[in-house]
Amino acid sequence: MPIFLFFVISSIGLFLTMKSNVKPRSNKLALVLINIICFTYVFIDYQENKLSFSRVSSEEEMRMIWYNYHKTDFSTDPQIVRSLTSNIDKPNQVISDDEYIYSISDKQIFVTSIKDLKVVKEIKYKDTKPLYLYVTDKQLIIIGENNNSTYGYILDKKNFNELKQFSIEATYVTSQLIDNNLYLITSKVINKDFTETRPSYIENETVKYLPYNDIYYIKDTYPNNLINIMKIDVNAQENIKMISYLGLGQVIYISENNIYAAEEKHDPNNGNSNKSLIIKINHDLKIVGLQEIDGYILGKSSLNEYNGNLRVVTTTHDNKGDNSHLYILNKNMKISSELKSFSKGNEVQAALFVKDKAYIETFNINDPFYVFDLSNDKKPRIISETKLESYHTNFIPFDEHKIIAWGIVLDEKKETIGIKMTLIDVTNPKEVRILSEEKFLYEEYNSVYTDLLYDCKPLLIDKEKRIIGFPIIYWPNKSVTPAKYKQEYVVYKINDKLSKLGLVSHNDDIMKGIINNNSLYTVSSKMIKESNLNNLKQIKEVYLK
Repeated sequence: MPIFLFFVISSIGLFLTMKSNVKPRSNKLALVLINIICFTYVFIDYQENKLSFSRVSSEEEMRMIWYNYHKTDFSTDPQIVRSLTSNIDKPNQVISDDEYIYSISDKQIFVTSIKDLKVVKEIKYKDTKPLYLYVTDKQLIIIGENNNSTYGYILDKKNFNELKQFSIEATYVTSQLIDNNLYLITSKVINKDFTETRPSYIENETVKYLPYNDIYYIKDTYPNNLINIMKIDVNAQENIKMISYLGLGQVIYISENNIYAAEEKHDPNNGNSNKSLIIKINHDLKIVGLQEIDGYILGKSSLNEYNGNLRVVTTTHDNKGDNSHLYILNKNMKISSELKSFSKGNEVQAALFVKDKAYIETFNINDPFYVFDLSNDKKPRIISETKLESYHTNFIPFDEHKIIAWGIVLDEKKETIGIKMTLIDVTNPKEVRILSEEKFLYEEYNSVYTDLLYDCKPLLIDKEKRIIGFPIIYWPNKSVTPAKYKQEYVVYKINDKLSKLGLVSHNDDIMKGIINNNSLYTVSSKMIKESNLNNLKQIKEVYLK
């Protein structure tokens, strides 16, 4: 019930009780007590909401918040160690449409024709290093950086003329394109001399300062840093919206409807705590909810919005060890339910939410692979616990019944000897099955690595053709002469098992693979190679200079 309505009803109830002729006296007293309880609840709830967050009214107020924070003397500040997040398009260094491949090579963007594999355009900005790209039906969007500033350029794909540019003096954190709106999150440390406190951005060469009442302070966040959230209509010439809040923004999760910023609650005694604050911001850039829960949040895969609810998994640390927890928050960010300490002594290592199921693995050798039933948001429950060899760090849904997991291979001494890819069948959540497993061992190399252990950007996944591809790097072993370095792009077919189709190599590291018709295009910073998808034999190549 809305607080105001509850307050009105309670007030009327108490007034009528005092005026009524209820007998005996004990009944009247009971009514008075009930109404007092209602008033107390309303007052407490009102105070909680009132203290959730506040707008900064002036530079003086920002100074006061900052100075109060710096009165506390502790040796280490909170570290941003867990930062860096349908119709949602995610950024990448290599993207494509039906005609072109767009790729970043050092400080340039190359536009390469898919039809004849010829470079048709080179785009370069003197003072900007490109980070990520987006492509729409009509536009190419470039996100870049220079000297701790973030830049954006929107180009017309017909002739690659610039339609719009924008920048902000802050470090890039994450971004996502949803329909025609680009949500760009940046971060900036407040100077020790407390200068340049008010955020500003440049839109089409015009400097625009953020009003102070669009800067928020949330109690117990880290007030030595500003998180800036921009909403950019990519079709409008001038229509940037922005808010900022004092905090770290350690984990940013952007759903189709909301933006969630999660960070460990600031404790002035040691810089962090065993609690996290989750801030809910709608796509109109209004803070619409705030909740505190136990534990820290590993990454954005540990948060998921579904049917208006936010599902979260966390880990707490104490003298007795680690514990893992699951929460479900309703649309008002109130806790609907929780499963505290579902994995005692262990911390969350990988999490995946698919509709009304959650798949979670904790960090320890041979920890269980948990399957949760979240269909009843008031009573989440564990369906099964399956012991898997070693442990996994990242889950990717291939379809509703199959999960691709990346993890670590351990030997009998529990030492790392490689990485692995596992195909897991969750058709029957009570009996999880390992369908197939591929291992990439160190052998004569010092280590083996793929970004897919933690990040999905390099992954090629074509569900219609049932193909996945990704790069694997073998780092040199100094004890072997000559030292060996190897990078391969590996391609697999997925049915009821993983079937290796083969691999593609370049002279430099492959960033991404793209499928078009019956060809596989592998893209590195210096080359694009076209291969036959059936046998991976080379068709043609082009060098990017």
